[in-house]
Amino acid sequence: MPAVPDNSDIKASNAVSISNLKQIGAAVPMYSQDYDEIAPPMKTSESAKKLLSPYARDTKCFYNPATKQLDTPNRVLSIKNILQMKSKQLIALYFEASPSVDGTRGIVFLDGHTARIPDDKWPAIKKRSHIP
Repeated sequence: MPAVPDNSDIKASNAVSISNLKQIGAAVPMYSQDYDEIAPPMKTSESAKKLLSPYARDTKCFYNPATKQLDTPNRVLSIKNILQMKSKQLIALYFEASPSVDGTRGIVFLDGHTARIPDDKWPAIKKRSHIP
């Protein structure tokens, strides 16, 4: 039976995940500045990672440290002018593919702020962000 992570391990992993998402949240605007404020094509996690990697400090930032899964871009924002978007603080830009063992999910919003939210709040954010 695998060992259950203790609370300090969960907190540490969640902190690294939020730090990673902050790096992604900084990489997207840097990319878009080079492309007339247009967000990168983000149809898949892998394609977005490839395009954003030159703007990130480390490609590890694209992975959730606990699950080793690539974090997920909001595909609806692909090739959109992000400068003109309204309510950036409410729109998920990138998010953890699945919730942490503590029932929270890490998200970076279009305005660059990050948050860990209870997973039961995710459906409302997902809907507001037009994520299919």
